[in-house]
Parts: sequence; C-alpha cells; structure tokens
Amino acid sequence: MPTYSRANTDLLQAATQNKTEFLNRLFGGCAPAASGAAGTDLSVVPEGSNIVGVGYEAKSTEGAMVEGEIAVRIYVRSKLSLTEAPVDERVPADINGTPTDVIAGGDVTALVRPTKSV
Repeated sequence: MPTYSRANTDLLQAATQNKTEFLNRLFGGCAPAASGAAGTDLSVVPEGSNIVGVGYEAKSTEGAMVEGEIAVRIYVRSKLSLTEAPVDERVPADINGTPTDVIAGGDVTALVRPTKSV
C-alpha cells in the first residue's frame, strides 16, 4: 500500500469530493467508489451519455498543461458547443471553486473486467 503525505491525502479527498459533486449535479446521486478505491462510481451516468469519465488532474488549455492549476476533468466522446450539449449534460465552469476541463476522447471500451483480489 503506498504512503501519502498529508498534502496528497487532502488532494485525493478533494478530488473524490469534487468528482462526486459533479456526478450528483448532473445525474442525481453518486456513491463513492468501492471502499479503498480512488474515484467515484460512474454507474449513475446514463448509457449513451456523451460523458464517459471523470478525473482530477492538471488543467490543460489548447493541449498544454497549465502549471499549478488542478481541474476536475470531464472526459467526453466529443466536445459539443454549449448550444449542442443537452441541458442535463452541460459541464459547469467549476465545481466547488475548482475549474472544470472538458477532454474529448471518443468512445471508451473496457478490455478487461475488474476482478476482486483475494
């Protein structure tokens, strides 16, 4: 099990909280991921949604990382203009004061099912 400094622990906690808040705002309820797992439960995202994932990482602008700025990253099949995006999937500019960053990535396919460790 890796060890984390207090700053890293706080960052991981903020990341999970902000990702969960984003999913709650858009899709109405989200539980944290399984105990001990980093992340959130994406099962609340409707099948066929343009949104395929949520992360927490450095903000990027025009393909370049912005030094020292962390963002809630929303991964989508394709970027849509504000008028093209369904009202219930419009990404807010920030979550609890943390900026959001929309990243186009296409469709995501799981190649291996997660397994429980023994």
